[in-house]
Amino acid sequence: MPELRTDLPGGYFTSDDKARMDVDTIHRWLTEESAWARGLAAMIYRPSLIAGDSVTGVWQEENIVAKMLQSWVALGMAPSIDAQIDLVPVDYVSQAIVRSLVQGMPEGVHIAHLNNPRPVTVREMIDWMNACGYR
Repeated sequence: MPELRTDLPGGYFTSDDKARMDVDTIHRWLTEESAWARGLAAMIYRPSLIAGDSVTGVWQEENIVAKMLQSWVALGMAPSIDAQIDLVPVDYVSQAIVRSLVQGMPEGVHIAHLNNPRPVTVREMIDWMNACGYR
């Protein structure tokens, strides 16, 4: 089950932070701040990269990670980089959201960061794909 991170600050940025944000990030921030300023009970869920189902392995074909892996297979190559990818199975994300709706969140918590406690490395992903017969 993914962790519901309640220790991260959310919705509070300095002017320097705002200068580095892209338009989507600014829009999300303004929406959150606007909801809270109006006293609305808004809960924000921020999952990392959503992967396929942890049991069936089924993914949405248009998912950015699925597209990335498909491109590696189509090209017959993958990047040789030392990086981690924080993937969270879709069923864990949905379970965490439902659980927080049913059980409620601690007082004052308005943002849930749904992250995998163990991100996968690109090398591990390549090894898994090779083990499944992709070269």
